[in-house]
Amino acid sequence: MANEVAKGDQNHYRVMMGVTNDTAQEVRMLRVDPATDYLLTAGGGGFALNEYDYISAAYPNATTEVYTFNVGGSGGITVNTITVVYTDSTKSFISNVTKV
Repeated sequence: MANEVAKGDQNHYRVMMGVTNDTAQEVRMLRVDPATDYLLTAGGGGFALNEYDYISAAYPNATTEVYTFNVGGSGGITVNTITVVYTDSTKSFISNVTKV
């Protein structure tokens, strides 16, 4: 990895940088949405959530938790659902997590 120092902005503040996770370990600048200041990630998929203003939680059985994200309050439109399944009822270990 190159011994690079993060360059300062116009006010001479240090800025954050990242390093690639391959053998080259290249130093890269991070990108931020100018309107929201959110860190931008490649693909935008994964567990990125749509805009929401209400979350509900349900526990359909001893090993499952379901989180529902709505816009428009509790009676609004469901925009995402995250389901967490644990290996057993102690909920010590997660088996899988899905997002719809």
